[in-house]
Amino acid sequence: MLTESLFTRRRVRPVVLPGCIILCLSLFSVRPVRSAEPAPELALPTMRNIAEGVYVGRVAPGLWVHTTTHRYPNGTLVPSNGMLLESGEQSILIDTGSEEGHTSALLGWAQRTLGKPVARVIVTHAHDDRTGGIGVLLERHIPVFGLPATRRLMVAAHRPAPEAIPVLEKRLWHDPAGFDVFFPGAGHAPDNVVVYFLHPRILFGGCLIKSATATTLGNVADADRSAWPGSIRRVAQTFSPPRLVIPGHGRAGGNAIGQTLHLLGAGTFDGLSDQMAQLAKAAHGRVGAAALLIETGESASLRGSESFPMQSVYKAPISMAVLHEIEQGRLTLEQRVPVRKADLIAPGQYSPIATAYPKGGVALTVRELMQAALIESDGTASDILLRLAGGPERVTGYLRAQDVRDLTVAASEKEMGRDDLLQYRSGATPEAAVQLLRLLATGRILTPDHRRLLLDMMARAATGPHRIKGLLPAGTVVAHKTGTAGTRNGLTRATNDIGIVTLPDGRHLAIAVFVADSRADTATREGVIARIARAAWDRCVRKR
Repeated sequence: MLTESLFTRRRVRPVVLPGCIILCLSLFSVRPVRSAEPAPELALPTMRNIAEGVYVGRVAPGLWVHTTTHRYPNGTLVPSNGMLLESGEQSILIDTGSEEGHTSALLGWAQRTLGKPVARVIVTHAHDDRTGGIGVLLERHIPVFGLPATRRLMVAAHRPAPEAIPVLEKRLWHDPAGFDVFFPGAGHAPDNVVVYFLHPRILFGGCLIKSATATTLGNVADADRSAWPGSIRRVAQTFSPPRLVIPGHGRAGGNAIGQTLHLLGAGTFDGLSDQMAQLAKAAHGRVGAAALLIETGESASLRGSESFPMQSVYKAPISMAVLHEIEQGRLTLEQRVPVRKADLIAPGQYSPIATAYPKGGVALTVRELMQAALIESDGTASDILLRLAGGPERVTGYLRAQDVRDLTVAASEKEMGRDDLLQYRSGATPEAAVQLLRLLATGRILTPDHRRLLLDMMARAATGPHRIKGLLPAGTVVAHKTGTAGTRNGLTRATNDIGIVTLPDGRHLAIAVFVADSRADTATREGVIARIARAAWDRCVRKR
């Protein structure tokens, strides 16, 4: 069922390690070390240089990233990222820093600045960019933990080795302070683990995950390239989609998981943008599309950053804004709202409410108005909801507060009915549309009950059976919202559909297709949408 699969966190059964304690650092502005060479690429744009080659910055309350730099014999300066997490009066360090001096600086900073000495350390694999400071830790009798395989590799290399704690023989180690350590299988190294911080939903990918801007896989001397893509996908299947991914090297954020898969030649959507462009030609208009695999963040687009008129697609974000008003206590789902004759949209526009009550004089609940807007695409219901949400500017403000920048609600249905060109002001980019769908699917907006309600209504939409759903297998669950402009002088300014598709394995595909300014007939325009959706589906379900 859609409303269960979107909100259930799929994961293997954790093994609880009692008494794990956690570490932190303090946020300051960047103070880069002066150097004739370019500054190292730090994990965050805002970090403080606390010692030579050591930087720290906050990513969430009580959660911090450290970047340390190491110059290799060939002269290359390589920055490496790790984490620090605070809990109570002590702290935990994730990866040691590249050199013993870096580790000493991190320990001293935690002790003096935070007053929270490091109580234990976890290393994410055996390479020296993760374990370079382990000698300092062992000298100070600070416990260091890693996989048994990490210990074996370090012993074989005649290096100080971490303890091999039995719980890390399991794939998933859950710490009650709020993070998981997960071994997904070999990839960059045979022993690479990732750390997922539960409440801020931040993934430290270590060297398994490259940065979103990486152009190579880096050091692959110990890599298992055939196993690497599967290990990455196991991470995506185990945890809720992260709000932020921090790679072992380079800048945090962006589509780091998707870029790593692309570099491995295993990207789900490799080649999809070109296929979208070919399929779009039949529309004889301007076509924009975006596909996003919600669990991994992999994406592809065609004219993804161009704005397209939404038409009734905008009833979905308007409904989200109404639900937000309910969560703020300003409305309720069951309160009745009078529908006056002045509220009805023009006769040429689509509104079952206006047809049933041509003089108004009825009162409908907010829930009933949402059902009419989302399931039947009723324009009168949409305009009343827009008024209840505070108007176009307030709805757009709500979207901006969710960091959705390129989706704007600017006019009512009635206003767009009077001015055909006004619809272009209520526009969205395909990339913004799938971003909004991902926020909805992953629980970043609205309460669980309201998300389920909205998704259920979208899954029961009566419009657009030949668009996103048109070529998908019968019974596929699609929570979607269509939008359509009337055809005037052979020109149709908008034929759209955006939605969340539940895949056979329980993952979710967010897809948005906008066909603008087309002279093709309805079947052709809808066929373009259906074929683009099917192309994305095929890439998601093919054997990997």
